[in-house]
Amino acid sequence: EGGALRVGPRSAGAEPGPACYGRGGTEPTVTDACLVLGWLDPEFRLADAVQLDRVAAERALTTLAGGGGGDPRAAAAAIVEVATAVMARALKRVSVARGIDPRGMALLPFGGAGPLFGCALADALGMSRVIVPPHPGVLSALGLAAAPERVDVIASLHRALGEMHDGDLHRAFEPLLAAAAGALPHAALTRFADCRFAGQGYEVTVPVTREDPAALGAAFRAAHRARHGHADPEGPVQLVNLRVVAERPAHMVVESAASRTKTVRPRAIVARGGDSTRAEVWALGQIAAGTHVRGPAVLAGPDATALVEHGWHGVVHGTGAVILERT
Repeated sequence: EGGALRVGPRSAGAEPGPACYGRGGTEPTVTDACLVLGWLDPEFRLADAVQLDRVAAERALTTLAGGGGGDPRAAAAAIVEVATAVMARALKRVSVARGIDPRGMALLPFGGAGPLFGCALADALGMSRVIVPPHPGVLSALGLAAAPERVDVIASLHRALGEMHDGDLHRAFEPLLAAAAGALPHAALTRFADCRFAGQGYEVTVPVTREDPAALGAAFRAAHRARHGHADPEGPVQLVNLRVVAERPAHMVVESAASRTKTVRPRAIVARGGDSTRAEVWALGQIAAGTHVRGPAVLAGPDATALVEHGWHGVVHGTGAVILERT
């Protein structure tokens, strides 16, 4: 009402969906903006089923661009900027706000449209590497199929580590190990402990590799320092919970990268910020391993689309994933 542009959190969903879906939606969405900017191509059906309507997207965006005389591309550029800021804020809540520095990590965007914003979000968080999987739109389903079977067994054990003796940890873990082995036979068993400094309201989970309370205390302090930046060398440590994780790997054949690259003709796009440019177009999931990709480029796949922005370059891994780094 005050004139500010707001993106989300309400979603248009699939029905009626964005205006460009042609299912009755009239409100402009991020998908409409990406289509108008050229990041999505109406010649390629989304998920092999949805034919995108660029004219409908432009008509919806014109309502934000000052009526019939407005520039829908300017509105689209503003939408993706706001959407990027909203997503960056969410990423900071689960990283910086928890004491985790994302700058030394890689960003892995997934979902049908997630990789369109990978480079922009990495820039916003100071990250220098983005990994685009070969099938981002179905990554969760692939993960479920490839994930190992897992059973967690947990038991409370409120004890001060300084009061525990040799053999206490071994005896405490015995029933948990038996329960985990019985629940998932022929599985690998891993032991963990939830520890905290006396008086803290939160715990840090650390692996238990030795049945020595002093070694466990040292491992907790190291993990606490890595997570929170400090660890009292003299503070008493409390054991809160014991955990045993049983994992049995799933048998799944990993698809290798294509032996040769399927090329698509270049097209004009509007880069983040509003400048028009020419982008190479690659068939995501059908790029030969070792191929170098330089931005600006669009990686168009059957289940997702990725945008490689100017200043970024990538190489295709043997799995088909594209590993992007800032130039």
